[in-house]
Amino acid sequence: MTLKSYSFLKDKEIVTSDAFIIGNVSDVNYSSETWDVHSLHVRGVKGLGDVLGASAFRKLQFSLDIGTYDMNDVILIPETRDQLQRALASDETDYEKIGSLIGKKVVSEELVPIGVIADVGIDTDSWKVNSFKVKIEKNVADALDIKLGLLNKTASGLLTNHIASVTGTVNLAHKLEDLRGYFTLD
Repeated sequence: MTLKSYSFLKDKEIVTSDAFIIGNVSDVNYSSETWDVHSLHVRGVKGLGDVLGASAFRKLQFSLDIGTYDMNDVILIPETRDQLQRALASDETDYEKIGSLIGKKVVSEELVPIGVIADVGIDTDSWKVNSFKVKIEKNVADALDIKLGLLNKTASGLLTNHIASVTGTVNLAHKLEDLRGYFTLD
């Protein structure tokens, strides 16, 4: 499993194997039912539609289908500039954006506020959302068996299988006492 955070992917430059810059990741499209990542939402470089000869991409917003990428300072896709038509799709509206999860309140089954989503972990081997970092509320830290530091209040350990639903808040399927020991301070 190769875990990358949403914050690692956000704004990363996307480059073809022949060094053509197509744009930057503006968000990540996922299925809220299965937690599968469907595509990277891309803010394209100016004139990309003209280069590709595709009027569908003149908006500069499009999706890049998920594949095997090298990810370091940039996201390197295997396609060349001439092969981009295979990898690009017009903007997907059927999927949720991971960016909309950042800042959502997390509440336990009995509606006790636990904190807010600070980041999202994505397994880039299977392209599934699998975990979340949560900025923990000070008043629940003891109940979760977490010793908050002066500066660091973000904890890992919230998994997708802990979540019952995502609406205006992230609603967990566990009571507060059942979550004790799951979180570790980052």
